[in-house]
Amino acid sequence: MKKALILLVLLPAVLLLVGCEEKYTPDPEVEQYLNTGLTPDKAFEKISAVSYTTTNIVRDADGNQTGQNVVYVHFDVSDEDCYVYSNRQTYDGIYIRNNVKESVTSVSKDGENYLYTTVKTYVDGSSDVNEQNIDKTFVHDLIRSHVFTQNGVYAEGGLYFGDYFMQYIYRYPAEAFYIDHEQNLCVFDAVIDVNNSVAGRTFIKQNIKINALGLITYYYEQYQSAEERTTLTSETIPQYVFVPEDN
Repeated sequence: MKKALILLVLLPAVLLLVGCEEKYTPDPEVEQYLNTGLTPDKAFEKISAVSYTTTNIVRDADGNQTGQNVVYVHFDVSDEDCYVYSNRQTYDGIYIRNNVKESVTSVSKDGENYLYTTVKTYVDGSSDVNEQNIDKTFVHDLIRSHVFTQNGVYAEGGLYFGDYFMQYIYRYPAEAFYIDHEQNLCVFDAVIDVNNSVAGRTFIKQNIKINALGLITYYYEQYQSAEERTTLTSETIPQYVFVPEDN
């Protein structure tokens, strides 16, 4: 495992995978790994089912945990006539909004359409349930949004990071990327020193691994604010079931 590359970036805002305007020449091996016609649609078509957990934690200057948000998502698109989807989120500390400590959303087949159910549980132990009927297209788009959304130029958000990597191998030094031959993954590993008038000085540590489809197999990000002395970490660990090759 290579040590994280430390980069200094001067930008007006702190963004995911912040890059500078200078164009770099990527490692040919990394460029070749990514230059295979990756698209979010191709990646989505290869997915049969996914389960992933995202854990977000905020700590204060003394290292005490002041908030935690854990997201558990599962979906299964192997049966086009009966999609499966669930999303459970728990909130603690500063992540609690409107006294909600847990929110569970699920989709179940209801005749020709689906029933979209959300159950919210509050800090006082009470709960409420909201249900609405939705069609197959809504469920499909909801599930796909966990893999990617299209902003008109490139795919962003979700589990698909192929487009991000294809852009940023030219915006970061080649040393920020490498190929994990044992796992057949492309890895971005760097500590970014961001200094701007909006957020002040912030250190962003990222370790992101994607497979040959452009899907993340591991995501870790840590924000450290030098001025507020707070730390935010986010870690996502997915598990995939892919469509068999002969399909």
